[in-house]
Amino acid sequence: MSVKATVQVLEGSKVSLQVEVPADEVQRSLDQAYQRLARRVRVPGFRPGRVPPQVLRARLGRQPIYDEALEYLLPRAYREAVEDARIEPVDEPRFDVVQMEEDKPLVFKAEVTVKPEVKLGDTKGMRVERRVVRVGDGDVDRVLRRIQERFAVLEPVDEAVQRGYYAEVDYDALLDGKPFRGGAARGRTIEIGRDQVAPGFDEAITGARAGESRQFELTLPADHPTKDLAGKTLSFQVTVQAVKKKRLPALDDDLAKDVGPYETLDALKQAIRAELQEVVERRARAGVRRQVVEKVTQAASVEVPETMVQRRADRLLRNFAERLAMQGLTLERYLELSGRSASELVSSIEPDARRQILEELVLDAVARQEQLEPDPDAVEKRVEQLMASYRQGQDVGVASERPRGDRRQREQQARLEALEEEVRESVRTSMRRDKAVDWLVEHAEVTEQEAEGGIDDEAELEAILRVEQSQQQPA
Repeated sequence: MSVKATVQVLEGSKVSLQVEVPADEVQRSLDQAYQRLARRVRVPGFRPGRVPPQVLRARLGRQPIYDEALEYLLPRAYREAVEDARIEPVDEPRFDVVQMEEDKPLVFKAEVTVKPEVKLGDTKGMRVERRVVRVGDGDVDRVLRRIQERFAVLEPVDEAVQRGYYAEVDYDALLDGKPFRGGAARGRTIEIGRDQVAPGFDEAITGARAGESRQFELTLPADHPTKDLAGKTLSFQVTVQAVKKKRLPALDDDLAKDVGPYETLDALKQAIRAELQEVVERRARAGVRRQVVEKVTQAASVEVPETMVQRRADRLLRNFAERLAMQGLTLERYLELSGRSASELVSSIEPDARRQILEELVLDAVARQEQLEPDPDAVEKRVEQLMASYRQGQDVGVASERPRGDRRQREQQARLEALEEEVRESVRTSMRRDKAVDWLVEHAEVTEQEAEGGIDDEAELEAILRVEQSQQQPA
């Protein structure tokens, strides 16, 4: 097919394509449409598929036949026109057929939103700071104490429940005299003083000994996170099954050997220090990359189409729902528990969606301006890794549903090839943007800034995880 396409730029990152398809291509599509309809339409006196075109035309009229031809012809002509015009649509087009007749060219218009033009500001010499955090003995000691806690054991004691102890409890809570979801537990261990069941629960069982039961009522606060229970009074029936006390292991060489391949406590301390340093340095590098992206985005001029923002917000919402599902929670249940409406949740997502789109557009513009492209071998290596993981999952998940015939095998192969091309484009785009950030950092003015308090809970937990994982690495 050889179409003629002219582009008219409209406001709001929209364009109008006027497309002309040659008459011979239109006639070929109409002939195919007649053949398809002849197989579907039942006409007395004719076998399926043997209905002459003139009979079909007399029975159906021209428009259904034109519609059948356009259903296949219009998308193909549009794709060719988009490639010819070198535009990048970001939404579905709105078609307007101007002319559709036998023996005449097809003329149609397609109005569509496209990627907006990006005008970059300064991309070189951006001033950014690199936070330098020194790992001290105190940081290492805090991680060691956390490790002590992880290796602690709870030992039963013949004492009453008190703050700082642990209690193994059975309980039933009633709301308006009735049980409710999440209102009962058996053998649950709670740390006294943290109100892990409900505010006031720990105080109500303080002083009880193993085997003792108590009944009491508690009124939950008005701002309780579970909307259905906020401000309500619950009736509790509790039995303390055991009272326990935490015993921490000694900080010695034996603990180091339990944690990983460390013969001494000093070796464990050195490993902790190295991992903490790696965490803070990786954060520092990420911080510099974040700053150059923010600065180059702020310096750019671009109007992000609302269509792109909405589509990205929809994707982020789907991702959020998938994460909830992995935790056994539906989106509807989350909204119910959080007391938020669906529109409030979407509104909270939209700023992130807009920021992501804006940054991607600007990084793409930087890559185009500086002619940055990823290494093809690196792209193919990554694509092979991702496709291998996908095929492995398919083998495990649908082994019993493998297609048996050649046609199904060809269809499956075609789907795999289409998926692989989609993955390749995604990987290439991601790597190209990474190179754009690399280039911005390389051409930025980076100054180091000594920082305090750079090691937080998250850094400590990450260091612990890496120290423990080293146990699994081959010697």
